[in-house]
Amino acid sequence: MIIKVFKNVGKGPSRGAINYLLGKDANGKERNPPPVLLNEVTTSEGSKDAVAFLIDSNKRQNKYTSGVISFRDDEKPTAKQIQEILKDFRKTFLPNLDENRAPVLWVMHKEKGNVELHFVVAKQDAKTGKALNIAPPGPASQKLFEDFQKVQNDKLGFKQVVPSLLKAQFDTFEKGTRKEKFSAYLVSKVKNNEI
Repeated sequence: MIIKVFKNVGKGPSRGAINYLLGKDANGKERNPPPVLLNEVTTSEGSKDAVAFLIDSNKRQNKYTSGVISFRDDEKPTAKQIQEILKDFRKTFLPNLDENRAPVLWVMHKEKGNVELHFVVAKQDAKTGKALNIAPPGPASQKLFEDFQKVQNDKLGFKQVVPSLLKAQFDTFEKGTRKEKFSAYLVSKVKNNEI
């Protein structure tokens, strides 16, 4: 299991994020099997309408945070395990904020063969109207997501996600640059025992 928060999203209206989660995939194909709205199946979370309202009524530049909890093909979480993960997510990233103050839209995708739990959280407290950010920039926030991932994998008996030492990490602006080609060159040299 791995958790990822999507960067460079969250500035537009709710329609785009919600349509992506509940509608067709990025290539315009119907999802098969179709998405499952988990809010109505496994939790007492607020509705997609509540999340959409908070996003669309937010006057700030950044309106929502979205991401995914993705499982490997051989990791088959049960409905009860999924419900526990969603509860732990709320306790970790939205402590002391119930679904009336901070609803989370949860949608499950399975069209790639594995289970993916997508989430969207409005960056606004429904009660106070104040800004709310479950993933503020910086290493402390990133570490919290990594630790959540490790705890959940341990709890569920899944293998921990270990980054490959031979795979370079590139940010959005570095992909397709000389850095990527240079990294591939170095990896081939290491694999051929030339370095």
